[in-house]
Amino acid sequence: MLRNTFTIFRGIGPGRERSLWKSGMKSWSDLLADRSCPPSRKREVEMAEGAYHDADVGFFVSRLPSSERWRLFYDFLHSAAFIDVELDGWSRHSEPVLVGIFANGNFTPFVRGENMSADAILAKIGASTMLISFNGARHDMHYVNRIIPDISLRYPVVDLIAMARKAGLPGGLKSVERQLNVRRNSMVELSASGRAVELWHLWRRKGSRGALNLLKMYNREDTCNLLPVSEAIRDMLYLRTTEGMLDG
Repeated sequence: MLRNTFTIFRGIGPGRERSLWKSGMKSWSDLLADRSCPPSRKREVEMAEGAYHDADVGFFVSRLPSSERWRLFYDFLHSAAFIDVELDGWSRHSEPVLVGIFANGNFTPFVRGENMSADAILAKIGASTMLISFNGARHDMHYVNRIIPDISLRYPVVDLIAMARKAGLPGGLKSVERQLNVRRNSMVELSASGRAVELWHLWRRKGSRGALNLLKMYNREDTCNLLPVSEAIRDMLYLRTTEGMLDG
């Protein structure tokens, strides 16, 4: 899909993109093959091809509105890392106590006082091409930046919430999951929903290992479910945007 995207180029908006698709010009290579393609456009396409080859997701994030970044997912979702944060309170001044990372098919919870450090989190994210969160631009990354102040410079951050809204999916992550039929572990949900802060304090104040383990399982659901949510939103917006013009 990314190589079918023309809105990253100057002077091409959604309407012009659709007109190009309808005319049979469906990919960057079609643009280059067009005799009327000016040298400036060719340079833009060559830059995009270079960024694609280098898996420079930041290049495309900077050129796509937040609601259109689903276009990255067909090409780079497999190399993304998913992130979710739990706090010790409910205010903006609360501290991160658990950072969940799902990358390369594996989930790791980083817990304050145990294994949470900038080096450990960065090692887990590794060579991931982007960080994906739900409402992370306003919430999660604010707290992760306290641990790794330059993390947003190291990795482009893609927030699913604008894409969910564009797909007609209101509410928070759990509401979006229900609308997409993405399932959670019912026992974890019943035991931990709305209790993350309480579970943390049960661990810190009373040493309840069971509370900590439940918090980790709850965070795992929040973090790992971002992958099927990303896939579902991507497919919904692809169908809505292309209307079959790129198929066949």
